[in-house]
Order: sequence, then C-alpha cells, then structure tokens
Amino acid sequence: VSENDRLRKELAKALEKTDQLQLSLSTSEVQNSKLKQELDQVSLGREKRGGTPTRHSKHEEQVEVLQAELEKKTHMLLEVKKHLREAAEREQRLQEATQDPKVSCLTLLSFYILFIFEIFIVVREIYCSSQGEGQF
Repeated sequence: VSENDRLRKELAKALEKTDQLQLSLSTSEVQNSKLKQELDQVSLGREKRGGTPTRHSKHEEQVEVLQAELEKKTHMLLEVKKHLREAAEREQRLQEATQDPKVSCLTLLSFYILFIFEIFIVVREIYCSSQGEGQF
C-alpha cells in the first residue's frame, strides 16, 4: 500500500512536471514564431531598402542577433521536447507500475472470496449432516 502511495505521488509529480514543460514548450514555440517573423521582416526591409552601408550593417547585426536568439530558443525548445518525452515515459512506467499491484490485489481478493465461499459451503454441509438433514 505504501508503495502504491509512493508511486501515486511520483505520478502526480510527473504530471505536474509534464504540465510545466508543456507550458514552457508553448511559450518557447510562440517566442520562436515571433523571432522568425521579426527576422523575416528585417530581411524584407533590407532587401527593399538596399540602403546605405551603415544601415546595412545595422540590419546585419540585428539579423545576427535574431539568428543567435533563434538558435538559442530552438535549442531550448529541443530540450523542452526531450524533457517532455522523458516525463511522458516516466508517467507511462508509473502508470503501469501502479496498475500491476491493483491487478494483483484484485486477483488475490477474488481468490479470497472464492475461498470463503468454499468454506461456507463446507461448514453448511457439516452443519446439515450433523442435523441429519443431508445436503441441500
């Protein structure tokens, strides 16, 4: 029973961690999308203007900064996905582990009920035979 409680607590923690990681993943995906849009806008602006060398270098710097941020966010997103997969696997293992004792417990309970029923039948037969009534 204490093992089941411990596994339930671990499962609850894993579910909470999964929810947190999913929220983080969603946030990272939104940020990633915004950064891509920003990068596209900067690239389009640079192509349209064809402007002065200082503007061009400023845009290049912005593009490089945005690309670095995008790479960083992409890496973070991959890490979050990895953690989500691991959490899902842990959750699955915990669910399987908590279900096995339940099945074992139910099996034992059914055997116990059958055993008690058989004892009841034997006791009733003994009682009936001692009363001289015979079997039912």
